[in-house]
Amino acid sequence: MRVQYSILPILSALLMAALTASWPAGAATVERPVITPSLVHLAPRASRQFKIEIAGRPATSVSWSVNDVAGGNAELGRITSAGIYTAPANAPTPHEIHIHAIVKQPHKIHAWATVLMSEGAPTYRLVSKWGEKGTGPGKFVDPHSLCFDR
Repeated sequence: MRVQYSILPILSALLMAALTASWPAGAATVERPVITPSLVHLAPRASRQFKIEIAGRPATSVSWSVNDVAGGNAELGRITSAGIYTAPANAPTPHEIHIHAIVKQPHKIHAWATVLMSEGAPTYRLVSKWGEKGTGPGKFVDPHSLCFDR
């Protein structure tokens, strides 16, 4: 009697073993970091604490930058290693400043917040919003990247 074996299940198992061996440990279960507040309005010289949490717990090993300048500078404002941002003496142009946090553990993950800086109330007007997790119009399920056009 002759027995035939299919090689497809064996190849599939070997491929999955090779792929999962190259993934960082726990990569499938890593929660995304949440930065709070994600949008804030500040007057010149005012300060605000930013926090990063992953799965409801404070993140450790966080690097902060302001408009991609590590720690910030006098023109954009400065941020401490504890996430305390202090706005500059004069509002830069444009009046929008981006706080960037890189969480190094358990994997290198990024989070951003926006600071609108002016003496009075901001002149921005919400036209539309999108990007919430879920299904349906304006919702995302495991997005990989975004592209913008006019």
